[in-house]
Formats: sequence, C-alpha cells, structure tokens
Amino acid sequence: MALHQDNPNKQSDDMFTKGNYSYLVEGNECRLLDGRRTPGYIEAINPKSGMFIWRITDFEDKGEIWELPFYKVFNFQFVLDADQVDEETSLAYKAIDDSFGSDISVIGTETSRSNTESIISELKIKTDQWIKGNHVLQEFISSFNLEDLNHVNTVAQEFKKYMDLHNLLELEKRPAPAQVLNPQSGEWVKGMEIVLGELGLVTCQVKAIRKEDTFEGIGSKAKRKAYIYHRLAFVRSLFEALNLNEPTLYRGMASEKTWSNIKRTFLNMTFSKDVAEAFASFNNEKYKSAYIMRTSVNKRDIFMTYIETQEMNQQYIEREAVLLCKEPLCI
Repeated sequence: MALHQDNPNKQSDDMFTKGNYSYLVEGNECRLLDGRRTPGYIEAINPKSGMFIWRITDFEDKGEIWELPFYKVFNFQFVLDADQVDEETSLAYKAIDDSFGSDISVIGTETSRSNTESIISELKIKTDQWIKGNHVLQEFISSFNLEDLNHVNTVAQEFKKYMDLHNLLELEKRPAPAQVLNPQSGEWVKGMEIVLGELGLVTCQVKAIRKEDTFEGIGSKAKRKAYIYHRLAFVRSLFEALNLNEPTLYRGMASEKTWSNIKRTFLNMTFSKDVAEAFASFNNEKYKSAYIMRTSVNKRDIFMTYIETQEMNQQYIEREAVLLCKEPLCI
C-alpha cells in the first residue's frame, strides 16, 4: 500500500554527509533522514531563536516549510560539497542551542483535570444540541463510512462553522496544519502542549520556549484553552453520535534506528489496519526497528482526527487520529 509519494531514483546515502551545526547555511540543499529522504534546502537562519527554516522541494508537501531548532540539523544529510560556516560560528550556534536546552515539565493536577473536564462536559451538552440540529452532520451520521474520505470532508466544513461560531476559526487554522505537517515544526504546537499540560489533560515534557511571542495575541493561553475546550467538546459529541465511544485504532512504525525512549504529548494512530501495516514496512531490511499495534481508546483521549480535520484529508490517506497522552510513551 503506497501511502506517500517517493522517488525510486533518489541518490544513495554515499552522496551525502550527516548534518551538524557547521551546515547551517542559507541555501544549503539537504535531505531529511526519513525513509524516502525528503529533499529540501535551508531557507533562513534565525540566531535569536536558534531556529532555521527548511523548505521542502518534493512530494506531497512540496513548497511547505518546517521551522526547526538548530539541533534538528542532525536529522538531515547534506550534499558533499555543501557550504559550511567557520568553527567559531558553528560553536556559537551550539551555544545558542544549549541556552534553550532546559526541559519544561508540566504535570497537571487532578484538580486541574477535573475542572477542565467539567468545562468540556458543559460545552458538550450545547454541542450535542448543535450537532442534532445540523442536517449535514445528521446525514453524515446516518450513513457514516470510515473509508469515504469525500464524505468526511463535509464534516470538516461543518466543524469549521462550529469553531467560527465560537470565534475560534483562526486558531483552528493554526494548529491543524502544524499538527499534520510536522508537530515538531515551530513553537505553536509546543505552546499547545504546555497549555494541555496546565489543563491536566497530558503530562507535558518539552524543551524551553524559543520565541517570546508564543503566548501572545492569537496564541494567548486563554485563547488556546478556549480552542481546546471546544475542539474536544465537538470531537466527543461527534464520536458519541457515531457510536464510536471506544474506537479501535492502529499504529505502525519503522525506523533505521534501534529502539529508544521518546516522550510524547501526542500519539498519532490510524483507523486503518492497512495503513499501520504500510508504516511498519516489515519487508524492508533497511529498518532496524518496526512494530504494529492495535488498541481501543476512549473518545475522551482523542484530540484530532481525519473525520473533522480538513488538513488530514487534502493530500493524505492515512485516516489519522491524534491522541492525548496522559503519560509520556516510549514506543
């Protein structure tokens, strides 16, 4: 099952060298160390935040950018004749990275979680009525089919109307694309993780904030909280109406690295066993680690899915669900 575009004629790894701080040069071509070696180039360097912009030049996300901390340059490989900064600049970039190296741990209390759940439950009562009165959603619910991507796009449009009704559409336009493209890109998702931790919905462990305006304007903690409350109220109402109170989800993974501990706030899974098996890539010997898992989850732990999120249906066929992790997972 081909989930993503690929280039069967891509150059071998022998034509590249692994990235380090010295390769943080605007214009340098490089490839992400993922399975298909996604190509791109460094578009900009921001020493103040210790971040660089990587522009993707092929596949589904061609033209999109990732904004990454300097240390992520080690996740790329560069052409052998790529430009390099001098040793002094390279050491300066490392020092900037180290200055942002402290961890932020946000462990919500049972009280904060209880208060959050009370707010979501109150909103859900009103959301239940809104969904019952929405003829488009009622038609979808009556003929629900997990495999029909065209059909779910109508739900995404109604969800946007719901968020717009609560003056939250602009916030939905920010986290959804970021979550789908790369949750590790930029500071927006990190800010959302911190707020989710403060609300008691997850155990959050992230690196220090790199941008001073992360919690300003549209990204203020108050607006982020309102967004989280209403998104979760809608998802829970919709899944209850679909009789998906404990949906079965799958996850597949393959890595060129050995097993390692990865602390997560979000866990990406899929409604499709075929998709999970494709991600596992058991027959590809270049991967050192691979697994596939199946589990039933409580709808209360679901943050985002392809059913109500348009960005998950535009160029992807992964039938994805993003879960909230109460504790960091090492899988």
